[in-house]
Amino acid sequence: MVIGKDYLKASAMKNTAFILAMVLITASASGQPERRVANNGSANSPDKTSSSNRGIHNPALKQHSDTKQRQHDAGYLSPETSDRIYYAERNTETGTATSNTNRKFRGGREVIHHYPVPPRPREYRRIHSPFPVPASFSFYWTPEVRFEYLRLYPYIGYYKYPVGYRFENVSAYEAFHYRGEIANVYGKVYEVFYARNTDEYILYFGAYFPYHDFSVVIPGTVARNYSHWPEFYFSREYLIVTGPISMYEGVPEIVVRNETQIHPY
Repeated sequence: MVIGKDYLKASAMKNTAFILAMVLITASASGQPERRVANNGSANSPDKTSSSNRGIHNPALKQHSDTKQRQHDAGYLSPETSDRIYYAERNTETGTATSNTNRKFRGGREVIHHYPVPPRPREYRRIHSPFPVPASFSFYWTPEVRFEYLRLYPYIGYYKYPVGYRFENVSAYEAFHYRGEIANVYGKVYEVFYARNTDEYILYFGAYFPYHDFSVVIPGTVARNYSHWPEFYFSREYLIVTGPISMYEGVPEIVVRNETQIHPY
């Protein structure tokens, strides 16, 4: 009787081991095609997007992954756009990095001719009428700054600045060469335009519209924190503005999201 029990126990353990082995073999066989698709990385694979989102059960994380995939397909996350910031687009004709602005006001405006003749070119004014350089202004990239900029500019896909990186102070004349990057742009405000339909104040640096070299877009809720009359408060002032430089109609600009991005000097 004892031998019979031992035999039954050994037979049951053998059957259990056989069943577990079959389950593992079946799971491995069913998962193998998915691993091949994921490792293949072929652009022609119809399951490429779904395989990148596989295993994401949090809807917020899945939405973030889908957004990154769309940005990658649109060229926003291409490592060729810039050495430090990945959100600039590529101009297919010139091959240079550009970045479309996120401003709300995109309509035309009446041109007020402040000059009897157009002003001299930007390069001439950069040499003969330079802006005074701020005496001491430093802005460093920290984890806190990174989280703040991800909140202020959610459309920017990825930053690659190292912790402790010191951003350059750039003249408004030279902001064009820093498009697609974060910089501290300084200069003199020559004109302030208020877009009533979108409640935005547009500051023109270097010259009057449409001959300006650089512009800053400030939402009305932010601009009125400085003064009840931002048109007069910012006019003819020397400012240094920090933020990502984007392009609008061939002119560089910064869309301000927080009043801490603007500093008079």
